Amino acid sequence: MIVEGQVHGAAAHGFAAAVYENFEYDENGQPLASTFMDYLVPSAVEMPHFMTSHLETPSLFAPLGIRGVGEGGCTPIGAISNAVEDALMPFGLRITDSHQNPQVLYKMIKERGGTSH
Repeated sequence: MIVEGQVHGAAAHGFAAAVYENFEYDENGQPLASTFMDYLVPSAVEMPHFMTSHLETPSLFAPLGIRGVGEGGCTPIGAISNAVEDALMPFGLRITDSHQNPQVLYKMIKERGGTSH
């Protein structure tokens, strides 16, 4: 259960980094989000359901074959960026940032002449 929690936490962290969280600044370098009211942080409601499985491979170099777990938080970022770019292909849009927050995507589609739904 502890390992499952670590894996889910890492996946949630990667998902949040890819879809919600982003440090944005104005033209003078001042942060646009000074509180959590302005900084989009997902709650459990926005998180997708994660299905996980485990493949145990003991380390050949550590005592008792022990390895770390739950460090894969960055894994969803590339997968989400690729999926979003694939979904936006009909609009002729390319993703050049690893952060896909909804406001930026909406603005990109609107500027390109897409619809709002």
